[in-house]
Amino acid sequence: MRLLMWFSLLSCLPLVAADVSGTWEGSLRMVQSNGEVAEQSISLILQQSGDKITGSAGSGERRSPIANGEIDANEIVRCQAGNRFLTLKVSINTMHGEVRHAEDPPGTGAQLVVKRKPEARSFPLHP
Repeated sequence: MRLLMWFSLLSCLPLVAADVSGTWEGSLRMVQSNGEVAEQSISLILQQSGDKITGSAGSGERRSPIANGEIDANEIVRCQAGNRFLTLKVSINTMHGEVRHAEDPPGTGAQLVVKRKPEARSFPLHP
């Protein structure tokens, strides 16, 4: 009976989305109009507060701020960087999904796969 009570209480709690804060690096794969496939390195620098996401996306010095970013309970990240829309599924330390221009219909964009970059940790040195 107590076990049933605990499950009932836990089912009332809101689902908490994954924390995607940090630096993510990977590649953007796009099929060009001539049918050739091009790949480009990309990174996302994200900050998360609750279900809201801010940061930037790009390659090297060419970065766009992220606007209207959010993550839902299914761990789907949706945001806008410049004139591109990103829809990504979070899977532990990897995100994968689609990047498309504002005028393109869903399902027609480039494929993006990024992995969380490990944080540099400093350890105190003992004399």
